Amino acid sequence: MRLPLTLALLCLTTPVAAAVAAPAQAPQPGWPCEGQPPAALALSRYWPGADGAQARGWRSDATVAALVRDIAPRSLSEADGIARIADLGARATDRRRTMAALVAGLVEEIDRERQAIIAGIRRFNKRQAQLARRIEQSYDMMDRQGAEADGASPTGQQQAGQEALEWDTQIFEDRQRMLPVICRQPAMLENRLKSFAEAARKVADGAAPAS
Repeated sequence: MRLPLTLALLCLTTPVAAAVAAPAQAPQPGWPCEGQPPAALALSRYWPGADGAQARGWRSDATVAALVRDIAPRSLSEADGIARIADLGARATDRRRTMAALVAGLVEEIDRERQAIIAGIRRFNKRQAQLARRIEQSYDMMDRQGAEADGASPTGQQQAGQEALEWDTQIFEDRQRMLPVICRQPAMLENRLKSFAEAARKVADGAAPAS
């Protein structure tokens, strides 16, 4: 079935719903997901009253830097990360300073991954737009060839073109089905960071964080 360019591009410009954790702006051209994600995550949103020294100095604390490297990646479960935060708090001599430094490091490292994913989504959408245009051009060429053939059997070149068109269309549709999952990734990272920051604040206040 023919996928007209206008319909293909509509798929690429109609935002795909995603549970965005942070306040989102209106979608910009080339962004296929619902809500424009913030350009950067602000430390003050996750640790109110944080100062610049905390944001810049977390690497100077080897224990904090090691924990940031361990729990920022999604390979570690959220529950395990929260347990590790509680363990660090139990050993810290200054829980509030340690937790503030930890959150500063997590904001920086998790946002680095989030921004890489956002850039990847934009590249994905650009490739889809290019493929949609190629599909439309292939259909136009086949229409012209069909009119010129005037009922004659398709040539080998025309059959090869038909197969290539079907393959391109299948790739486009398969990729498009992946888009809702891809769109959720930035928000999932924001939610992970939010959970870690909440756990750190509870530890700083002397309470046990809920896993």
